[in-house]
Amino acid sequence: MVEKKTVKRKELVIFNSLYAMLILALPFVYVKTVIDPVLIPRHILLGVFLLIGSIILFFQKQKSTFHFSNKLMVCYAALSVLYVISMLQSVNIVESYFTVSKLFLFSSFFIFTTYLLSTEKLSFSIILKCVVGFSMFIIVSSFMEVLKLNSNGVNIFKEENMYQITSTFGHKNLLSSIMFLCIPFLGAAFISLNKNWKILVAINIVLGMVLIFMLQTRAVIAGIGLAFLITAIITLFLFRGEREKKIVRLIGFAVLMVIIGFSIVAIKYSEKFSLLTKTESARERINIWDNTIQMIKEHPLTGVGAGNWQIHFPKYGLVHFHETNYTITEGLTNFQRPHNDFLWVFSETGFFGFIAYSSIFLLVIIYLIKLIYHSTELQQKFIYLIFLFGILGYIFIALVDFPLERMEHQILLGLILAFVTSSYINTFEKNEKKYSPKWMNYIIVLVGAYGLWVGVNRFEGEKYSYKLIVAHQHGAWEKMIVDGNKAINIFYNMDPFSIPIKWYIGVAEFTLGDLVKAKENFEEAYQIHPYQVHVLHNYATCFEKEGDHEKAIKMFEEMHRISPTFSDGIINLSGAYFNAGKFEDAYKTIITFKWDDNSPKSHEFMKVILAKKMELMLQRNKYTPEVAKKITACIASDECILSAVKESQKMKIPFDQYVTKY
Repeated sequence: MVEKKTVKRKELVIFNSLYAMLILALPFVYVKTVIDPVLIPRHILLGVFLLIGSIILFFQKQKSTFHFSNKLMVCYAALSVLYVISMLQSVNIVESYFTVSKLFLFSSFFIFTTYLLSTEKLSFSIILKCVVGFSMFIIVSSFMEVLKLNSNGVNIFKEENMYQITSTFGHKNLLSSIMFLCIPFLGAAFISLNKNWKILVAINIVLGMVLIFMLQTRAVIAGIGLAFLITAIITLFLFRGEREKKIVRLIGFAVLMVIIGFSIVAIKYSEKFSLLTKTESARERINIWDNTIQMIKEHPLTGVGAGNWQIHFPKYGLVHFHETNYTITEGLTNFQRPHNDFLWVFSETGFFGFIAYSSIFLLVIIYLIKLIYHSTELQQKFIYLIFLFGILGYIFIALVDFPLERMEHQILLGLILAFVTSSYINTFEKNEKKYSPKWMNYIIVLVGAYGLWVGVNRFEGEKYSYKLIVAHQHGAWEKMIVDGNKAINIFYNMDPFSIPIKWYIGVAEFTLGDLVKAKENFEEAYQIHPYQVHVLHNYATCFEKEGDHEKAIKMFEEMHRISPTFSDGIINLSGAYFNAGKFEDAYKTIITFKWDDNSPKSHEFMKVILAKKMELMLQRNKYTPEVAKKITACIASDECILSAVKESQKMKIPFDQYVTKY
């Protein structure tokens, strides 16, 4: 008996230490030599963690049996399998490898943690203490950034300046949402830990909420409000005792006062909280969702393949982004996810993937409601209630943002799900059939090794991709070719901006005058991302240079369909039409180019194409001698042609009518 207790105690120390290292190291994993300093490095961290954890468990003498057929675990496993199946639909299989490895890591982390908590090989109080430390880092590092910006004369409340506050999470919105995910842990820690911890936790909660409101991330603030409202309604049915109701009323009143206080401050100092009222990002998201819904309609059952949303997104058109952000229609800004995790999963894995993913959250809510209802201890009830609040808030954030992409968000979510599931299993599924963890060990070792393999290769690719982009900005063409070739590997062929590496190499080869090699690289880039407007544009340009006008026109037309306002695309499509003898098509295309004084290339094309248009007008129509004379004179004058274009657009009159009238 003593030996068993000693073994169990040793296991507890080992796994507590392992989880403490993971949680406390997480915010410090930040590498500046890659484009995204956190995504791949933290992917590698989780892979290493699972590999070490499963190997430790494998060599332990005492292995507890466990109920692995829990419904929530089955949903996570099913989602991973559906992501693998979706790879059959992928245009870019390399991106699928990475996305699938992430899903494997997330699901394995959740199952592994649930097993350890259920079998008491891991203490949840240690996790709570570590998340307190994690949140302290977030708060201290964020407010240090604020102080540093203020000392440099930067007004953080002035529009875009707030986006400079990121801590080590890459974006202010991600910083805000990760701080929110700490709140349920802080609440549970305040309830369950001793007095000294309570003081520290209370300070963290207050400063954490101040940080969230200061960052003005609407998804998180709205998520807090909606989660609180729904949680409050649920408590009316689940909390029956007078003491319970009194405490709930006090908490509700305190939260309500905080919300009212913030609202008063936000209204009084509206100029400092202008990010809350901006509509551009909301309109942009609606446009993204519209494209995503079209994608789902076209691939409702199979999806477009893991990691391939970003490939198919431009296919459904970019013109509706022109008013909110012209850089999107110009192909300079590309989206990697739809800012809605549920639509993201649906679009990539199809209907069944969406059901599996949604079921995870539905089940955890059901588990929490049942746990609250059946719990006899008031303290435990409130802990479950706080985590219900956290899950509801997370769901809302996931409806308008992308926490699914981020390792730190999924680790905290996995800890919540594992705590809830282990509590549910130990309360309601004690007598269910249990299995040896042997196969779980084998699978998680493989998952950790695969995640590590993918992560290391992606890290290497992104390291050279970073150098490649710097070389591109400086016009170092030969260095671009060298770094581009080093960036490509079995798990990496596209940068984090959804641009194929082969496109960069093609641009360098084209600029250096090697049309043959450039075309080969653009062809490969086209196979990787057939809907990226710059890939289509450059590939078509190669055909045009070779004199293959028909193939060039076909590619240019696809590019123009995707982005009718893409300026270089309009110019070169009209040129291809002109060179192919399709003068009317050339005219109809070039006339859609919005006049730009700073676009000499468009002026050159306009002079040639519109001069030809006026020649055709003279051949096909009978004008009075006076009008014919004026048109003839205009054909001979570049200045007259350009002036006519500019004035006709200003007066919103078709060019041919303007020429004959004015």
